[in-house]
Amino acid sequence: MKYNVGDIVQIKSWDQMKKEFGLSSESINCHKLFTPLMEREMNKERELEIVEVIEIEKCYRTTQLGCYKISDDMIERKTNGAYNIKVEFNFQESL
Repeated sequence: MKYNVGDIVQIKSWDQMKKEFGLSSESINCHKLFTPLMEREMNKERELEIVEVIEIEKCYRTTQLGCYKISDDMIERKTNGAYNIKVEFNFQESL
């Protein structure tokens, strides 16, 4: 389990999950199925706060999704629009 209670995460887009995991009927094949109903329930709000970690089922609950459970493969850490950029400098001192 990657996340803890209180962590802010975001649901990956339907298209991103569809590309990663494929469809089974109308649902996406992640660890816990992501359904069109869940997508509608999100109401375009992708930022979620984890309120319960269910170790035995390897999933989480959030207040925003009510009874629906989400799994690590559906979510990513909320970045607040920031990017992680690795910058390397290679300075050579001349004599």
